[in-house]
Amino acid sequence: MKIALHAAALAAMTLSTPAFAQEAADTDWFVYVADDESECMAISSPTRAQYFRDGTEVTANTDEPYLTVVYRPGEGAEGQVAYLGGFPFEEDGTVEATVGNSQSQLFTDDIWAWPADPDADAALVSAMRGADELRLSSSSSRGTVVVHFFSLAGFGPAVDEAASRCGG
Repeated sequence: MKIALHAAALAAMTLSTPAFAQEAADTDWFVYVADDESECMAISSPTRAQYFRDGTEVTANTDEPYLTVVYRPGEGAEGQVAYLGGFPFEEDGTVEATVGNSQSQLFTDDIWAWPADPDADAALVSAMRGADELRLSSSSSRGTVVVHFFSLAGFGPAVDEAASRCGG
């Protein structure tokens, strides 16, 4: 269910760019608001990526990765973190999220990953508010170690805007 809802939202975003809130010059985060305000999200793409195979850095072709914090009041999603890796994750894999000295896990399902529950979502969002960068490390279904780095510049205001528009 999570996959279908996020896929639909990302598809809608590509078709309705006016739904994005205007971005400030000092932020790496955008806010998407559905026309009927049934879904809002803060969204960003990585500022850099690294790929490794057998300990050696390699190049890789992936789809565009995204990190979102979603508010969908009609379905009880209040600050749900979702990571679209841009590639199929290894089966039964996890994504290691590192924010400063804090680490947590996201659990994978095909090309998506999420924290375990709403408390884990809230803890990750809280850690991200006070940091400069989020590092997400995972393995692809082909065995490539993928590390995405997300700038957190403007993260707090973007999440606050998404919450205020759709947080109920």
